[in-house]
Amino acid sequence: MNALVLTPQQAYKNETRRREWVWSSFAGIKNVFNLSPKWRGNVQVLYSLYNPDKRSPYANRLNLRFGFERVILKKGRMSF
Repeated sequence: MNALVLTPQQAYKNETRRREWVWSSFAGIKNVFNLSPKWRGNVQVLYSLYNPDKRSPYANRLNLRFGFERVILKKGRMSF
């Protein structure tokens, strides 16, 4: 991901943050549930497996994500 990274030593006051490519890897579980016939929700629990230089924008190794989505069915199609 392309994220803001803090520089370890400041050469100048305006050179404290910059954008860099940061490599990381997550593994975890996801649960999808129905809130109503037209709304779905999901919850993800992720663990950071790979962060070699400690430059990831995620401060903790364990992350929790959640989201909502509206289900839109097209007319004339069946969904399974």
